[in-house]
Amino acid sequence: MGSRPRSLLLSLFLIFATHSALGCEGSSPRPPSTPGDTGGGEDVGPDEPSLEGTCVIMLPDEQPERLDFGNSAISFRTIKTFAISNTSTRSWKVGLGAIEFGASAFSLHDFSQAELFTIPAGESVEVGVVFNPPSYGSYQAFLPLEQPTWCNLGQIILTGTGVERTLLFEQQLDFSFVEPGSTAFRELSFQNIGNHPVTISFDSLSLTEPLSTTIGVYSPFWIGEIDGVALSEDETGFNQQRVVPAYGSSVTYRLAFRPGHDPGHVSGDPDFRAVAGPHQALLRISTDDARLATAEIALSGSGGGPKLATAPAAELHFGDVARGSSFTKTITVSNVGTNVEGTVLDNLRFRLCIHGDCSQAKSVAPEIKLADGSPSPDFKLVTWPPTGSGYKDATGLDAGKSLQLELRFEPTSEASELGKREAELHLYSTDPDKSDYVIRLMGNVTESPPCDVSVSSIRLDFGIVEPTRTSPLHRFVIKNRASTRCLIYSLELDQNTRTEAAFVLANGAKEHLSIEGHETLEVPLRFAPRLHRRYEGAVKLKLHRPHAPEEALLLAGEGGVACLALSPQSVEFGNVEQGFSARARTVTLANQCDLKYVTIHKASLLNPLGSPFRIIQAPPSYTMLASGEKTTLSLGFQPAGLGHEASSIELLIAEDFEEPKALFIPLSGRGSVDARQTERMIQDHNPMVDLLFVIDSSGSMSAYLQKVSTHFNLLSNIAIGQGIDYHIAAVTIDPGAGNGGSSGVVEGAFWPLRDKPEERVVRSSMPHEEQRRLFGSMTTMNASFSGTEWLIHPAVAALSPEMIGEGGHNAGFLRDGATLNVVTISDARDQATHELVEYQTFFQRLKPRGRFFYHGIIPVYSPGTCTYDGGPASADSPRVKTMIADTGGFLGDICTSDWTETLTNLYRAIFKSRYTFTLSTYPNLANGITVKVAGTIVSHWTYDPSRGDCGAIVFDEAHIPPLGAIVEIVYETAYE
Repeated sequence: MGSRPRSLLLSLFLIFATHSALGCEGSSPRPPSTPGDTGGGEDVGPDEPSLEGTCVIMLPDEQPERLDFGNSAISFRTIKTFAISNTSTRSWKVGLGAIEFGASAFSLHDFSQAELFTIPAGESVEVGVVFNPPSYGSYQAFLPLEQPTWCNLGQIILTGTGVERTLLFEQQLDFSFVEPGSTAFRELSFQNIGNHPVTISFDSLSLTEPLSTTIGVYSPFWIGEIDGVALSEDETGFNQQRVVPAYGSSVTYRLAFRPGHDPGHVSGDPDFRAVAGPHQALLRISTDDARLATAEIALSGSGGGPKLATAPAAELHFGDVARGSSFTKTITVSNVGTNVEGTVLDNLRFRLCIHGDCSQAKSVAPEIKLADGSPSPDFKLVTWPPTGSGYKDATGLDAGKSLQLELRFEPTSEASELGKREAELHLYSTDPDKSDYVIRLMGNVTESPPCDVSVSSIRLDFGIVEPTRTSPLHRFVIKNRASTRCLIYSLELDQNTRTEAAFVLANGAKEHLSIEGHETLEVPLRFAPRLHRRYEGAVKLKLHRPHAPEEALLLAGEGGVACLALSPQSVEFGNVEQGFSARARTVTLANQCDLKYVTIHKASLLNPLGSPFRIIQAPPSYTMLASGEKTTLSLGFQPAGLGHEASSIELLIAEDFEEPKALFIPLSGRGSVDARQTERMIQDHNPMVDLLFVIDSSGSMSAYLQKVSTHFNLLSNIAIGQGIDYHIAAVTIDPGAGNGGSSGVVEGAFWPLRDKPEERVVRSSMPHEEQRRLFGSMTTMNASFSGTEWLIHPAVAALSPEMIGEGGHNAGFLRDGATLNVVTISDARDQATHELVEYQTFFQRLKPRGRFFYHGIIPVYSPGTCTYDGGPASADSPRVKTMIADTGGFLGDICTSDWTETLTNLYRAIFKSRYTFTLSTYPNLANGITVKVAGTIVSHWTYDPSRGDCGAIVFDEAHIPPLGAIVEIVYETAYE
């Protein structure tokens, strides 16, 4: 019996007390009188016999005290009833209490029964309860029976479970590989876990590649049995219904897959599937389940044998081709079928099969025909079998193998009409589904004189580039010397160069280009070596020049590390009015190696004859630089004509007494009718910033670091306001035993040391509270200190290839597209013995100018509010200040009296990427700069010469260009 409510116990107590007062202490309890009772048939008086046992509650499923609804779909109403019986000779009233704890899922079906209702003598009344789960999960509630008190139950437990759907089945059935002529079986079961039966109907079975109509006569998939009963030969198992009973019952279908020929279908029928390759179909079902009206079950399997595929798949475009010229393109032909081990009968052969019968077919070369079936005069197959393919009809093309088919579009001289040409390439093969595979060929015949072009250089050498790094842009310039248009059919890396993947066309391979008369075409490239070795390659140029239609532009470069660092690594002069000289550009040459001398044998301009570029001042021949020493090279540009220009400076250098090696500085510029140029940039949708703190963890710093730690919200709010995707990490200035330290800290290791790499980096994608906790941990690190502060070196060690590479301690922090910011926080001066130039050149190689900034909160001057570690001399230390000045970073004083203001200014400087736009060449400030955002001239900006190689436009914080906005900067190139 369930527990009684407190009010009911109180009522029993009062009744008992009343009976005691009347001298009836030994009597059984009687039902109470109701107001206005006249002693009629609806109730009993105090002198009537007891009604105990005359109220009987009958629950379904013979579950004591429990009404279980089982599984029910979310928001689906299920009703269950139970009976309350009156077996006495008197009528009496029933009072149901409010449902407790589960009113959101359970309710009375008849709301009138929430009030007192009467059950006549000898009769029963049904009470309905509704279960309507609002979400997934199990539910339990209690329905109290407050009166009469003599019922056999005081409460009823209500239980049920909300589920997403009540009909369970697999939605993918894979038969895997099936040998030709064999059959595979898989079982597909539908289980009903709900409390209502579900009717399922198999609507259709359709092939999915290509999409087709419902399969009629033949299919590689069919139903063999239903619940262990085999179907007759004239039954398909589809288009019929089955009822799946409730409460865990199931219906099981046994599906079969046999990939084979069907004599009732011929090649080309969209429903035809033979032995070759993969097979797929969709089994569509419908149900009367309220939560699952329709569903699709994917069937898949593979049969052994050949299957033809091409790239491109359906059409090959040749574009414009001049009469008297030709353009050759390639189609990749592959056998993508499933291989049958131990035989070559499944290999793809190029034969003309009749109605799928290839047993007597002979080898047939591909044919190119016009729509009427006649041979095409303009499109030709270069060779068959393709040269170098090794294809032989006796063995065929193995599964997974390919060959390259060359096709030439060569408009015939007899054809007088210009304009479009079309034809069809027919590939005949033993693929039973594609025995006549057709590719549409298209081209356009045009009239154009042969090209007369020159190239700025037939060889481009990138010099020495550090493996895993990328060179600056180098350029070829192709000049059209004629007054008529030059057709360039294609511009691409040759096959071997693409395979090496060390040279990259910055704008990608191109087809159907043209250069107007006396115009130029710039071809930018990069070099990204993976290994320490020499690389060579070529750019292939196909153009309208009958006597020499192809030209190879040679590429070379070496993967390695050079001691001589260049800043900048390339020089862009921009638009310069012909006849005028651009402002001279200076390149700094610095020896970044310890214990090595660098000798500059000479600096020379490649192809100097008639070049618009010149060396204004160069270091004397055999200039020797000790470690950390620098010299400069001054360069000029004075175009004589219009269009793009490109060249390189070759630096022949030797390290100590080794053989000389060549480094190259790419030069570019453009001769123009005036000096104005427009730079168009798009506001970054997802600007990324990688932020590394270099933390002085000595005892005197604890109060300062606590300020940094507790102001994390300043950092995150500014970054979020700018839409910045940030990574944050920290490294201690204690480099371990290498600097006399004893903490055991690995040099350059991110803090905290104990965590995994992904737990040492604060990411903007993390929950805010997790970011705040991790930032506090990394900025208040507790590392023992060596006593000799190295303030820049730890950042270099932390960002070394060994630390940030795959599997390294700091892996995952540094991102290619992110701006890098380093912040040193210390009350001491930098005491490292390394030359400052080593650090400068390291960061120059890591990130280009304008993508790297150094900041510091360090000793600047002593305001008397605190003291520096090392005294006033620490404020005079220039090393960190030089790094900050060189990159345009923020400088703050560790003795600041207002940490909120100092940190706000620091974080604003760090997250400036969205309102900073660097220029490619020096502007002539005397003639002004015009800035447009989304086509509208704006004025809320300043020119900052310290950012980038040639300065930058920096927008006010309140007027940042919106995401995706086009920013146009128009200015004149600065002259000498």
